Amino acid sequence: MSKQKPFAVSVTRGLDGQWKFDPPFEGGSYPEFKAWDFHAQQAVEDYLRIHGEKPSNVVPLGIPDISKVNWDVLTHEDVLAFAAEALDSGEGESVLSVSWDFGTPMHNGINTFWKIGEWFFADLDEGMLGPFSSLEEALEETEMNQPLNAGLIYESESRSAQEIAFLLRGDLLTPGEEILINNERWAANSENAFAPVKTQART
Repeated sequence: MSKQKPFAVSVTRGLDGQWKFDPPFEGGSYPEFKAWDFHAQQAVEDYLRIHGEKPSNVVPLGIPDISKVNWDVLTHEDVLAFAAEALDSGEGESVLSVSWDFGTPMHNGINTFWKIGEWFFADLDEGMLGPFSSLEEALEETEMNQPLNAGLIYESESRSAQEIAFLLRGDLLTPGEEILINNERWAANSENAFAPVKTQART
């Protein structure tokens, strides 16, 4: 399909309610996917009108299997647009958030790192950045691996506090200053790393 413009896409619906497209999206560039998606959406709306159903009842098709989009031929702008649409359609996994709240609206916020397919993206105040080959690279390139202030909060459902701490550097903090990782206190040390804060048991 990548060699032919999808100037027409027809659709039928099986007894199971699943849409079947001809031709299906079998791979290609991001612009080719956008062309296919436009015609596929139109075909579904036409089908519903013919059968007396409301087009508003259409469930958005979203983005097909992410592995079928050829990342190698995407421009950087296409990659970021693709990532944003993937997140809007429910694709992707949040792997880490970094938040801060220093008491005023101008001094609080959150950055989120996503895994989409095999790639990582950073959703920052200034927009989406990426793709990165690993979470470590994403943190390094966005400089979120070097906390500027004590009190930053790192949270991940898929990685342990120790795994996150291993990716961070504490050289911009004074030894003893703390951040939170998965609701655990970690402090910068003299080796420019982070170590868990040992709480003294009450007697």
